[in-house]
Amino acid sequence: MKVVLDVNVLIAAEAARGLCLDVVVDCLARHEIILCNEMLVQMRRALGKKLGAPREMMDRLDALYREQSRIVTPLDVPRSACRDPDDLPVLGTALAGGASVIVTGDNDLLVLGRFGGTRIITPRRFLEDYKAGP
Repeated sequence: MKVVLDVNVLIAAEAARGLCLDVVVDCLARHEIILCNEMLVQMRRALGKKLGAPREMMDRLDALYREQSRIVTPLDVPRSACRDPDDLPVLGTALAGGASVIVTGDNDLLVLGRFGGTRIITPRRFLEDYKAGP
């Protein structure tokens, strides 16, 4: 399945090492992760500013996601598609990559529930609905 992992999920996977890490690990093993360059730049910026992550860690994560994901150019999405214009690249990435699911903790995206044919869900819902059994 094609999955867009929002930047907040990627950051939480490193910062909290809990639920979001489980989502990332599952997606790396069983799904196709769809990202865009802008999302990876946002991830690096947030890891550096919010978490004080060392450059080596940011380089390692950037390389991991570039190697293990399909990087697409987001399609244009009308401003009216969501209430936060910063989320338009996430929606455009889902469109460009033909994603089935966007996994996010962002309420501005979650309130949509769906965008076109793409379901928008929390990390917990993703694991409940899509993670393989033990």
